[in-house]
Amino acid sequence: MSIKHRLPVILLLAAGLLAVSTASILVRMIPAVPALTTAFWRMAIASTVLWLATGLTGRGRLSVINRRLVALAGVFLGLHFACFFGALKYTSIAHTTVLSALAPVFTVLFERFYLGQRWNKFIIGGLGLAFIGVIIIQGGGLGASSVSTTGTLLGIGASFFIAVVLLITKQVRRESRALIFSRSLYLAGAVCALVMLVFSDTIIFPAQAPDFFWLFLLGVIPTVIGHTIFYFAIKFIRPTVVAAVPLGEPLVASTMAWIFFAERVLPTTVIGGLITLGGLLLIILRPWSANRQPATTG
Repeated sequence: MSIKHRLPVILLLAAGLLAVSTASILVRMIPAVPALTTAFWRMAIASTVLWLATGLTGRGRLSVINRRLVALAGVFLGLHFACFFGALKYTSIAHTTVLSALAPVFTVLFERFYLGQRWNKFIIGGLGLAFIGVIIIQGGGLGASSVSTTGTLLGIGASFFIAVVLLITKQVRRESRALIFSRSLYLAGAVCALVMLVFSDTIIFPAQAPDFFWLFLLGVIPTVIGHTIFYFAIKFIRPTVVAAVPLGEPLVASTMAWIFFAERVLPTTVIGGLITLGGLLLIILRPWSANRQPATTG
């Protein structure tokens, strides 16, 4: 893809980054709402908005195979949001967003061991730096603190699950429109979260009515706008590149957290985050430079 044709996609992804970076800030406005409840309403609201929008502008259908793939992706999306919001309950916004940006690590691992694509020195070096950064962020080891360990594991889990979602999305989006795909994905994710709510005996409805205002914003800004932009763009570029866009989220979200909540960013998070992000930048060099084939071939 040439620079001329790449620029609109880059600008669109930048808008998506700004949108998704608001998620952790909005969640902090509803501290009493459990993570699973937040995940359910985020996807339920997003799905409802898109179903209403596409109902007014025309209908579309997914093939039987793609419906099954979307249902599977929805399960992983539900798990992603559950882990992400869970991590925010245990650790800082800066810590959570840095760890949740590890999705490119999992996508390149999939490309290597499942698709058989070779790694170059940038991929190897990037993976090494990313994992070193995670260790530094954690503060010297997973056993340092039970609370921070839980937040770390949930953050890494969020990265893994969204990586799987993006890999499935690449396959489905070859034959489906972004809005048609996204509305079904969010619906499947909401169902997954609802099942987890029932089995975990977690409340479905927030205790305070004002919480719905923040949940609505959560469903619209970072989800309908942010995530849907990513699912649109993935048809034209590789999953690893889209997964790498949230590299900027720790900086944007941490800045917002400092402005709105005066949340201090720990030195280990800054140092480890910079190393992790540097490693992930090395990882995405190959997908951009190698993406010369037609967009529909992935």
